[in-house]
Amino acid sequence: MHGATDWLMPPGTPVLATMTGQVERIGRTETGLSLVQVRAFDGTIARELYVDPIPSIAKGVEVKAGETVIGRAADLSTVKEYASAGVPNHVHVDYTDRNGRRFDPFMNAYIENAPPVADAKHDAGK
Repeated sequence: MHGATDWLMPPGTPVLATMTGQVERIGRTETGLSLVQVRAFDGTIARELYVDPIPSIAKGVEVKAGETVIGRAADLSTVKEYASAGVPNHVHVDYTDRNGRRFDPFMNAYIENAPPVADAKHDAGK
């Protein structure tokens, strides 16, 4: 199971925060693409992968779901593994509760056997 929601969008499209909270981390995925991680005030975490953060987004900045632009969709055609597999450009969003369990808010269900959430590499520490 994929354990996330992929939102199809062209590179450069503005990306909104999917959760109200504070930016906890700006980093890179295993494939070297950017991500922005937001922690809600109840401890829930939203990771938005393949997002190039805009300069005003930094660690500790408060964001509002559906209102705050956190970045722009990265260009996945620059990732050899994605381009050769025909993966369309998208932003990947996954959620983890305060106990570390992945869940799907659209299905209102926990994701059993979801792959572990890897920490972002090269934390920008912004």
